[in-house]
Amino acid sequence: MQLRDDFPVDVLENCIISYFLESGKSAENFFISQLHNEEYKLYAALFLAQLGEHKQTFPIFAAALERYDEYEIHIAILGLATIGTEEALQLILNLSHEKNSYSPKEARWNFDYINFEERR
Repeated sequence: MQLRDDFPVDVLENCIISYFLESGKSAENFFISQLHNEEYKLYAALFLAQLGEHKQTFPIFAAALERYDEYEIHIAILGLATIGTEEALQLILNLSHEKNSYSPKEARWNFDYINFEERR
């Protein structure tokens, strides 16, 4: 299913949440198809990262850190923290404070929390 801009916002939100809750291959395929849509790309990457797809999502988040939109940077940091590798953490920690109000200390907490939850 391709999301279209003319769908009502509540329909779009329900589709996205439904696919995420479903998990599995159809959810992955849905979010992968949304990576080609610039408007939904970061959100789709975040959901994919939460579903465990890190190979495709890491470069998307890394590129988003170069942007100047604070919200996009915030989504990228959440995605990198979800990925949770040392390389992802280094990107977060090296981000300048001028570009983002999210501090490296918070990013480190997200990284530690996610890894703690996985070890439990």
